[in-house]
Amino acid sequence: MIRFPLLPPAILCALTLVCSTSSSADTPKNTTPTLASAFSRLPRSQVLTIAVGADMGLDIDALRKALAEFKGVKRRMELRGEVGGIAVYDDFAHHPTAIASTIDGLRRKVGGKRIVAVLEPRSATMKMGVHRETLGPSLSAADAVWMFAPPDLGWDAGAVVATLGGKARVARSLDELVAGLAGNSATGDQVLIMSNGGFGGLHGKLLEALADRPG
Repeated sequence: MIRFPLLPPAILCALTLVCSTSSSADTPKNTTPTLASAFSRLPRSQVLTIAVGADMGLDIDALRKALAEFKGVKRRMELRGEVGGIAVYDDFAHHPTAIASTIDGLRRKVGGKRIVAVLEPRSATMKMGVHRETLGPSLSAADAVWMFAPPDLGWDAGAVVATLGGKARVARSLDELVAGLAGNSATGDQVLIMSNGGFGGLHGKLLEALADRPG
């Protein structure tokens, strides 16, 4: 739950106005949206942006327009390409909290389309297995999961994958990962590649492999 205990009532009213009008189609007729329900329709980063802007005295309509036109930043759910109706995204998420938040953000964007989460456990804490107990739950909202497990990974990725059931797989090499993704992706899939590094150029290799598939 998002709380703003120090914000004055005027700013809370502004937040409610922007959040509720951004998704009025989901509000039943003759129902006044509450602050909590209004907040739930926007990512936390947007809610915080509105709060800061309102506190600085910025125009609410200008804030709403700016948020609607904002196209994001590099490596934050960045669309790297689309082939045959299969979208490939790049995101810097590399620990369970960020992974879960990123998958949730993509779900809000694409609705019921199939999300394929691809993870490289590359950071120091990931390689040490610090997050292995919470990694499975952080990936659970994806429809399919691929985890890259190179030989130098210091823990059993298979044990984490097993907690996700049949929707998750382990790839031991980049070639295996590219082949598995290209061979199991279908039109409409949203492939979300998460790593704090370049992932061996996986994004480009996957797009090439998808383009080379028989028509």
